[in-house]
Amino acid sequence: MFISKKRSVICLLLILLASVWIVFQNISLYKSIFKFKRIREDVAQMSRLHALKNRVNAKQGGLDFQPPPRFEGEEPSDGYTVEDMYFRRWQVAHNVEPVRKSREKTGEDRKWKGWAAHHNTNSRLQANFEAMKQRQEYHMQHVEALKRQHFAELEKRSDVDEDSEDNDGNTGTADDMSSSYTITRTWLKERLANYCRFKDPTIGDEGAGPEEYSLKSVYVFARHGDRTPIENGKTGKLAPFKWECSLTEANKKIGSLHMTRFLKLMNLHLKDVNTMDPELRSTIQRIPLREWSIGCYSSQLTPQGWIQHMRLGDFMKKRYWHALQLGSVDPMNSHKISIKSTATQRTIQSAIAFMFAFLPSFKLEDIAKIRIAENPTFCMERHCLCGAAESLKDRVAAQYTALRKEKNTTLLSKSVSKYMYIKDPLYSIPNPSRLVELLTARSCHGSALPCTKKGCVDEEMFERVFKTVDSINSQVRATKNSSAKLYGRLAMHPVLTSISTTIGYIDKGQARLPRFYLNMGHDITLIPLLDALGLTYPWPGYASRLVFEHWHHITNDLSGLKIIYNGVDVTHRVRFCQNLQENNGLCPYEAFRQFMNSENLRVFDAATYEEACMWNMD
Repeated sequence: MFISKKRSVICLLLILLASVWIVFQNISLYKSIFKFKRIREDVAQMSRLHALKNRVNAKQGGLDFQPPPRFEGEEPSDGYTVEDMYFRRWQVAHNVEPVRKSREKTGEDRKWKGWAAHHNTNSRLQANFEAMKQRQEYHMQHVEALKRQHFAELEKRSDVDEDSEDNDGNTGTADDMSSSYTITRTWLKERLANYCRFKDPTIGDEGAGPEEYSLKSVYVFARHGDRTPIENGKTGKLAPFKWECSLTEANKKIGSLHMTRFLKLMNLHLKDVNTMDPELRSTIQRIPLREWSIGCYSSQLTPQGWIQHMRLGDFMKKRYWHALQLGSVDPMNSHKISIKSTATQRTIQSAIAFMFAFLPSFKLEDIAKIRIAENPTFCMERHCLCGAAESLKDRVAAQYTALRKEKNTTLLSKSVSKYMYIKDPLYSIPNPSRLVELLTARSCHGSALPCTKKGCVDEEMFERVFKTVDSINSQVRATKNSSAKLYGRLAMHPVLTSISTTIGYIDKGQARLPRFYLNMGHDITLIPLLDALGLTYPWPGYASRLVFEHWHHITNDLSGLKIIYNGVDVTHRVRFCQNLQENNGLCPYEAFRQFMNSENLRVFDAATYEEACMWNMD
């Protein structure tokens, strides 16, 4: 019994071993068959390669043989030869792609991808590319057709002759008939002339005073010159418009004598820039004398903006240089001139342009004399932190937002913006102020109004948007003690007090104080200043200026003020000069001093500026 069981176990073991041996033999046989198949494929491939090699060798013997160009995946470092290149071309032509598994093992996958990319074997991607290209071409053709239709309609409606252009005309060029476009609607044309301010300021009431008075000091607040928009369309969302920001290239078209002299001076002394102070060197290198690879950046002072302040500086030199007795010596080093600017490049460069024309002998080192103001209100550091002023500023911003979100305003903005943005705008619905900024940027440079595939902005739309912006500004300042007017009186109190104090010191014989002050700022500098003085005007245009002239009687101690806005004497309209103007047209200095010391603060129930800054802060 025991022996029979032992034999059964041995038989089972023998059967198991036999089964394992058979399975092993089958696997080996399969491997052999697979290996033979691969060998046969390799042999066939090698035979084709040798045949191709023979043909290549035959071609190499001829005089017309040119080795094929090398593309990605064919570098000799990857083991490729001339024969490999021709064989790969044969594979592409016959759509013979190596087996993927073998490519992954041998590194052929990377080489094959390079060839596929070069020969555009991915037909789906190629088809998508061609379809996208056709859509773009159709879109551009459609836009051009709309533009031609728009210009044809304008020519039919226009019965007004085109105005002859100034020699300091266009600096911006568009991809359309921009240089010949002229606004025809009367209100819009006058409003743009007041905003763009490209005319030479040769006429103005500056420097003209009573014979028995002498001019003692001048205080100028100015907005920077013409600039590119804050949203300049580099995102590709706006209708196309090309700016020319190179001073050299722009002046070839403008031919400004001021700019020609400035470029000559800059080119003569550029070699000395590297030896200057790092901060001064950085400021000079930011001046766009040549074309930049990045083009124009947003809010950049344009060549036209440079020329605006060169003209203004030349005009004020003629009116004030001899009257203030600034002399022939270097006035910057003799502390007779004070120039401040906010920290932005457009205001600093506007100040440089002004200085170049104002100073008889401008030097690059004079740029370092520009003092930087950190606040657009030009307040002194200890007076810039005013809680009540910030609270009023927030209220004004909230009022603007509420008026811009009214239904009629929103519908107007939406209807106009669809003709300005190729894609959805960067902002959900651009506010009318942003639309006016973009439209004036084109119109100030003689460019046609923008077009998209949905249509073109016409002058009637532009005029409605502009009037809406002016209306919003008027509504914000409708009441006597509106938040906007109170903000202006409080925010500009420090700088106006500084002017009042300086005039008092000059009247007492202080000889070391400057006689000419320039503060180069923004529209948010002039607007609160106008509000503080009680003057109501539309939004200030580029290179707008507000001037305070300090006159002193020759024989007695009487002093008076003359206040001029954009060349027009507005002294009789200033809140502290009404009904107090003397027969000679001046406002008594004493009225100005009392207003700053007490009357202006009384509105805030305060005796000092520090108390006024706590107004309504409970």
